[in-house]
Parts: sequence; C-alpha cells; structure tokens
Amino acid sequence: MSDNKTYQGNTASTFQLISDQAIALLEKGIVSSQQSWNPYGLPRNISSSYVYSEWNAVFLNSITLTNKYKTPLFLTFKQATEMGGHIRRGEKGYPVAFWQKIDNKYRSVGAAGEIDTVYNRSRMICTTYWVFNIDQTENIAFDMPIPARQKTISEKNESCQRLLDGMTNCPPIRQGTDMTAYVPSLDFIKIRDIDTFESTDHYYSHLFHVLAFSTGHHSRLNRKDLTDNEDFKQPVTAKEALTAEIVTAMLCAITGIVLHPAANISNDPGYWRTHIKEDKSLILKASSQARAAVDYILSAKPYDHSSTSDQPSGVATAS
Repeated sequence: MSDNKTYQGNTASTFQLISDQAIALLEKGIVSSQQSWNPYGLPRNISSSYVYSEWNAVFLNSITLTNKYKTPLFLTFKQATEMGGHIRRGEKGYPVAFWQKIDNKYRSVGAAGEIDTVYNRSRMICTTYWVFNIDQTENIAFDMPIPARQKTISEKNESCQRLLDGMTNCPPIRQGTDMTAYVPSLDFIKIRDIDTFESTDHYYSHLFHVLAFSTGHHSRLNRKDLTDNEDFKQPVTAKEALTAEIVTAMLCAITGIVLHPAANISNDPGYWRTHIKEDKSLILKASSQARAAVDYILSAKPYDHSSTSDQPSGVATAS
C-alpha cells in the first residue's frame, strides 16, 4: 500500500494492522505505561484541530517522542496538499483507526418476483487512514502551539479532585487500607493513604487505574468481562486490563499529572505481546471501551460510534 493514500480495509485487516504496529512498538520498547506525554498536549490533527483519543492518542504520542518530532501535530496526505504543502519524499505514514457506520439496502422479493419491501441495515466497520507528523512535511505554514504550562502540585491535585467530584455515581473511596483495589462485588474502591505514595501524581495514577475498572460495574457501563467476574475468582481479562491502562493514561493526560504504572502483570510487554497476537481485535475493542469509560467519568455524552470517530476532515470514507 502506498503511504500517501487513505487505507480502506475491512475490520479484520484493520485489527491485524493495528496489532502489528503495537507489537512492533512493544518489541522496540517504545510503548510503555511509564511514558510521559508530549509537552504540547495530546496529539491532534493540525487541519481540523481534532484531538486524537484512546489508542490513537497513545500511539501517536509514542511516535512523536520516539522520532523526536517537535510537536504532536498530524495530518493526512490530502490535508497537506490542501494546506499548500506536501509530504517529503520517502516519509512513512502512521495508521489511525476509526469506526464507521455503513448503511446497506436489502430487498425482499415476493412470490411473483416483485419487490416486497426495501429496508436498511446498518453495521459498524473499523478501518484506518494514514497520517504524517508536521515535521514530515514541507511548505506548510502553521502557528506553532505554545507548550502547556507546568501545573503546580496544588493545581494538579485540584484538577484530579474536580474530576472525581464531577463523576456521576462515583463509587465510595475508602482511604487508609493496606492495598489499592476496586471491589466490584461491593462496588467500592480502597486505596492506601496518600502520604504512603511517592508523590500525589503516584497516588492519583493508582486511583485512576482502579476507578477505570469501576466504570464496568452493572450500575455504570455494565462491561461483561467485569460483571461476570465480580468476585475476581478468575484473572482480569486482557481486554479489561488494557481498557484500564488506556483510561488511566488519558485521565493523567487530562489532569496534567505524570503517569505512574500500577504494579501488576499488565506492565510486562511480554504479557501484551502474547495477548495481542492471540486476539487481533484486543486493542481497538479495549480502546472503544476506554473511550466510553472516560466519557462516563467526565460525565460527557456517551460515545456513539455512528456520530463520532477519530477521523478528521479531508479523509475519504468508504461507501
């Protein structure tokens, strides 16, 4: 496939593509739960100002830091042309996944061969398009963004607390326990005293991690992987674990705190390589769950694949 064209693949091929990219980054040690965010904030599309989310945000942030791009600003080949510039020869693009609603018309034929009824049936497909960092382009004029001001500890703590206070149906948080965990059978969070952590960033990172699991409770988003295992007699599924990892990363980015990974097996790159190879849909399905969880925590409108996607303007869509 040429890197200067929008990729139009089916859902299975998209799962394969994203999984291959994730495994390649893991094997190079590029994607890490301890990785920081670019000082210019979350990756976004420079043409549409669209802010990428969930896996796309984590992936493009990793690409930005690894390749030492100045900013996390991306655009498609077509958008570069529309902005009066072009992608430099030999540059490689990066895949960004999105869900798209497809409407198909079906006909019901009667006994005499006449068309009895015509009806529509919608389905969701996952596909990708390719983006390039602005550093890979030439002759494009743009305003250099201003790096985010480093928040004070007090400001970061206030931001984290506002997030918790604003969450609808937030589970009770019991402090002063000997460990940090979410207890789904009783629907509460337990966490050590804040002064037992290395920093307040460390404390809120762990709190956000268990808060992510709580969104799967039947009184919230009712995620089957969590509700079917409320007593935690079985290990947490890889999809549920990855959902929590992505949610934690996004909440840390939103509140401006440094991400400190929870001490569990999901921080082992080998764990993720194994599960991603076994289930090609893992990343994007967990990413979809993570987006719904972040929206719930922020009390935002629930994510609707049919109305919102990680697709900026200027990208061709399948018909």
